[in-house]
Amino acid sequence: MAPIPVNAEVSSTAATYALAVLLAVTASLFLALTRTNDKDTLPDEHGSRWHKYTARHDAAEAHVRAKQVLHETGFHGATLEYMWRKYQRFLPRRKYKRHLTEMYFYLAFVYIHMYPTLEQAPRTLWTRWTLNAERGVTRSTLERHIIPLIFVVATAFDQPGCGEVHWEDRLRWDNHLVYFPTNVTSAIDTAPICVSQPGTKKMSRLLFQPKYGCCVYKMQIVINFLGHIVGYSGLHLGVEPDNKIWRRSVDSMPTKDWELVLGDGIYRGERSILTKYRANQTGDGHAILNAIVDLYRARVEHIMHEVCLYNSGTNR
Repeated sequence: MAPIPVNAEVSSTAATYALAVLLAVTASLFLALTRTNDKDTLPDEHGSRWHKYTARHDAAEAHVRAKQVLHETGFHGATLEYMWRKYQRFLPRRKYKRHLTEMYFYLAFVYIHMYPTLEQAPRTLWTRWTLNAERGVTRSTLERHIIPLIFVVATAFDQPGCGEVHWEDRLRWDNHLVYFPTNVTSAIDTAPICVSQPGTKKMSRLLFQPKYGCCVYKMQIVINFLGHIVGYSGLHLGVEPDNKIWRRSVDSMPTKDWELVLGDGIYRGERSILTKYRANQTGDGHAILNAIVDLYRARVEHIMHEVCLYNSGTNR
């Protein structure tokens, strides 16, 4: 999948852009890791390096520290360890205080998950290893070290051999459905990425979405029916309709002539999208087809739930 350009300027808008890219691929990675049967391939949760950065680093029981990692970052320690091992080579190298890169990597996921404002960051982004142990990182540290690290990791996802999202996975031999055994390969929807502090009133108007009751960017996500994210695009303005987002991104996610993607009613009439019949068009046969579409399209809704659950700011 072609990389999406990321603005190198550190700003709330650009930071959220990187967060969304990171959010999509790590959500897929999280689901993949929790389904893994080969436990030997995953790091031991009880000896995780991330325990020492939690608010309960001094808890005697390892399982308590492991749960704290999940609460603070949204991911199990094994998932963080997987990403650290795979993407560490892209991160900044320090001659002195090398542990800071590891700590900032952890705090980057805390920042994305809790999404504090710049003023809340010193209270939220705290570990006993921060330079001032009495408070969390300063706004300067957030803007100079943590947010740029997010850019680096988000960009690394699109490096050759590093990505977790593969468009061709929709054509896997085992990605098929009982009632749509041949043509339907995936399902599409958009997920909201909350923006706590829009930079201007104009951006606030462009991002405010009454459906969510807050300012959001939209991220378009395509999944196959194994539950894996196979495509994404973003960020898109909160006021932009989902069908127009698909029209602008369809060239970057090409489909076969025979291929269909399940979508909700907003995509009705769009190329390569299969939707339900309208309520006033349905006979008995149409009602059955609508029920089948709802049944299989629910899988993308489950992934949307994972995305929104991880990006806790959307629940404000």
